[in-house]
Amino acid sequence: MSETCPVNEHERRYSKEGLLKRYAQHKTDHFRGRLLFSAGWCAIVALLLSPEVAAVCFVLVALGDWVDSWYLRGLARAQPEEIDLRKATRWSVLTGVFDIALFATAAGLPTYLCELELNWHTLHWEPIFSIYVLISFAMVQIMFLPLHPIAVISRVVILFAVPTVILAIGSSNAHLASDPHFLNVGGILVVITTAIWTGRLVNARHSRRRRTELKQAKQQRELQSAYAQMFAQQVEARRLALVAESANDSVMIMDRARRISWVNESFTRMTGYRASEAIGRRPRDLLASDNTDSAVLAQLNRKAARGESARVVLHNRRKDGSPIWIETSQVPMMNSRGELETLIAIERDITAAKEHEKELEAARVAAEEGARSKAEFLATMSHEIRTPLNGVIGMAQLLEQTALDEEQQKFTDTIHSSARSLLALINDVLDMSKMEAKEITLSPVSFSVRQCFEETLRLLEPLAREKGIDLELHIAPDTPEHLFGDDRRITQILMNILGNAVKFTDQGKVTVQVSCPTQTTEPRLQFSVQDTGIGIAPEMLDRVFERFSQADAAISRRFGGTGLGLTISQKLAHAMQGEISVSSTLGEGSCFTVQLQVQAAHSAPIEVDLASDDEVDLTGTRVLVAEDNQVNRMLVQKFLKNTGAEIEFAFDGREAIEKAKSISPHIIVMDLSMPHVNGLDATRAIRQLPIEQPYIVALTANAFDEDKKACLSAGMDDFLSKPVNRKTLLSRLQNVVSEINGRRNLLYDGTAPRLDSGKTTG
Repeated sequence: MSETCPVNEHERRYSKEGLLKRYAQHKTDHFRGRLLFSAGWCAIVALLLSPEVAAVCFVLVALGDWVDSWYLRGLARAQPEEIDLRKATRWSVLTGVFDIALFATAAGLPTYLCELELNWHTLHWEPIFSIYVLISFAMVQIMFLPLHPIAVISRVVILFAVPTVILAIGSSNAHLASDPHFLNVGGILVVITTAIWTGRLVNARHSRRRRTELKQAKQQRELQSAYAQMFAQQVEARRLALVAESANDSVMIMDRARRISWVNESFTRMTGYRASEAIGRRPRDLLASDNTDSAVLAQLNRKAARGESARVVLHNRRKDGSPIWIETSQVPMMNSRGELETLIAIERDITAAKEHEKELEAARVAAEEGARSKAEFLATMSHEIRTPLNGVIGMAQLLEQTALDEEQQKFTDTIHSSARSLLALINDVLDMSKMEAKEITLSPVSFSVRQCFEETLRLLEPLAREKGIDLELHIAPDTPEHLFGDDRRITQILMNILGNAVKFTDQGKVTVQVSCPTQTTEPRLQFSVQDTGIGIAPEMLDRVFERFSQADAAISRRFGGTGLGLTISQKLAHAMQGEISVSSTLGEGSCFTVQLQVQAAHSAPIEVDLASDDEVDLTGTRVLVAEDNQVNRMLVQKFLKNTGAEIEFAFDGREAIEKAKSISPHIIVMDLSMPHVNGLDATRAIRQLPIEQPYIVALTANAFDEDKKACLSAGMDDFLSKPVNRKTLLSRLQNVVSEINGRRNLLYDGTAPRLDSGKTTG
């Protein structure tokens, strides 16, 4: 039942439709009673006047009442909301008037017939019987005034009008003029006044009853609401009790003294304490261990006293002494005075989660240690492999500068080529390792597009010439002369793709086409490498960028390589917001297309033009080489021969610091891995010396980006990785001398010597 049902029912009963339905219900329910009343007074008429007159009166009364009751019976059966109020009111008034008109006619008929008889036989006239019948029936009608005012008033008016007419007609009779009929008329008026007063009393009683019933309905509604709320609370309490009893989590209820008053079965399963053992004791007395954080317990107590919920993690112990981690949520219930009344604690065993967390932490530490060990291994391998490679490549370069016959030149070229291949393999492995660790770094600079591509093609021209294939470069006319990007990475991508094209092409040509439309706000450098080589099978096209992917083992054995070049190139392209795509026909050749995000260059790159190694002049430049490897010392000495540089050697970092004090070098070529004091510590120490600070160039086999950052952070000015090319080293040193002389020219006062003057400075 709805909470508002009593009030709704009251409003329904006292609505206009409801009152009309109740009026109809009363009329139909008392139909037989009214007929008995009419039969009674008609029987009196039959005894005192005439049976025929009585019969006529009864027929008139019964006919009118039946018609009225027949219509009202339909209204009584209908629901209030189904009643057409306007139509029902109109028809109920009409049937009521018809009913009461016939009743009034029947009640007045004995008086009329009696008057005629008296006119014939006697001068006495007595209409009191009809008047009593009409007035008594009118008084009964007044009782229904609140239910249907229009119909009741219409009926009462007719019932009072007939006696008035009877008296008026009687008083106008000449034979009866001497009788006191005016007193009778006055009596009728008194009765009418009484009827009006009675009607008002009935209406007032009806209003009071309506207000009383409305009040009772509201009280009943409130009682029902309270009962429903109480029932819902009971259901909720039973439900919560059932949930608490069957919950997997431990549930404790404590009083204001923090003593346990109730626990569920999960508490016993989790702690080992039965309910009888726990009730009446404090949780901290049962569960606290030496590892339980007292500060957390104090925090729980403070929040409970303030009426605040709390959720914490505690390290407790079970009944058997075994440790247990629990996550507890405590909810305080306060009384009307704001004091703690009850404390509910819901606790969950998270020991397994804590163990898993510990395992994850151990795994994380192990992973970090593994990554660190891997980085150290790669750095060590890079250093240990690049150091002898530096000697091999350097000695091959020195051999090329000597007088060699054709066979010796061939041997030297083979040594040089094999060393470069080995270096390329090492670089691929190291690059792949850094990319797996997501350590790709870009160093964008302004660079010459034509120079970038021409120099790369120039490196591969000897191999192409040896195989009898042509290398062609086509640069679109609208390509900017300079762009801003990482030319080193672009060269690396081009070198990998172009190297593959030359390697897998035995006849024909390899064509490189370059373009860079500048109409868009973000220019994209696009170049393609088209070859006429062996091609790639369709089923292999989707795998060419996978690691260690080659067409088959025979190709790997025939052409060599790690299978990492294209993988590295694709990752580099992605790092530059680009993509590499490929199309190929088996037996006809392949085409690799590269698109890279670049920017327009704001200035042209600074270029140092060295026509040949013989033009490098380092006369008067004091160069300190800090290197513990004898082969590398010899290589640097040979590389700098005939440059005019004054060379000093230090065998470790400690000696480098001492010689920096004594000779004040202009340039220091510093190895990183040296005994006693490494290159980084030596650089830091030299930067603290009260001397004219030298230009320090790192020359190391550690080729990682973090190594370069460490060198620059320690105070070095430049970074070269082994194996170093003779031309690269000389070019870099020439640039350094030019930079130093440029600074000196700005400060030159006529006394300070220049580096190329043959004099030195302290």
